[in-house]
Amino acid sequence: SSVTTVVQEAAGDWLEGLAIFDVYMGQGIEPGQKSLGLGLTFRDHSRTLGDTEISEVMAQVIDSLDKKLSAKLRS
Repeated sequence: SSVTTVVQEAAGDWLEGLAIFDVYMGQGIEPGQKSLGLGLTFRDHSRTLGDTEISEVMAQVIDSLDKKLSAKLRS
């Protein structure tokens, strides 16, 4: 699975846009690994989404990326 496919599946119907805006390999990143910057846009056409809802979806996305691709969130 690709990163974008995993994100789309985990994020669900609220995901309106997904862009990889940065790919970095080099100092500070383990050899053979990449650091990706992702931009996600969420929207519900009938109401405003709350912070809690978005946080829950983001947790699902991060968990799915970890389980399916062994991806880790950098801090």
